Amino acid sequence: MKFRSALLALALAVMALPCAAQDRAEACVDTITGNAVMSVAMLHAAETERWPDLSVRAQYRLSMLGERMGAWQRETLRIPRELFDFADRVAEVPWLSTCDPWSHRVRFTPRGDEWELRSAGPDGLFATPDDLHGEGTFVREAREHAAAQPAPATPRP
Repeated sequence: MKFRSALLALALAVMALPCAAQDRAEACVDTITGNAVMSVAMLHAAETERWPDLSVRAQYRLSMLGERMGAWQRETLRIPRELFDFADRVAEVPWLSTCDPWSHRVRFTPRGDEWELRSAGPDGLFATPDDLHGEGTFVREAREHAAAQPAPATPRP
């Protein structure tokens, strides 16, 4: 009987451990600077009032980061390779934060001419049913400019 109880306890403990194959999101602190018009507290209150559902809030943040990325590409004529190419580590307003509402870092993945922004959702694990994502194509002018640039020289050994 004690053996069966110990075996059951061990099985429950193993199930509670995250699997090594699980892709956990980076933790982050959702800090913002505020601006001349609204304080940090006012901005957070406005976001909470407008988007009380955290999933809807996360989806809106992803869409706004996508818009920010498009503006950055039009300004710089560059294709971003990482999140902080186009997004500030500490945003002025919460809807441009690189943290989702559950304090997980949003993931940016470029794929050829396309991109994806992904929130790991409430569970903090990527590739699970609660993930939220936005995707799109890089701005045409930035793609054309990048294609016209010479390939970087490969250093000789």
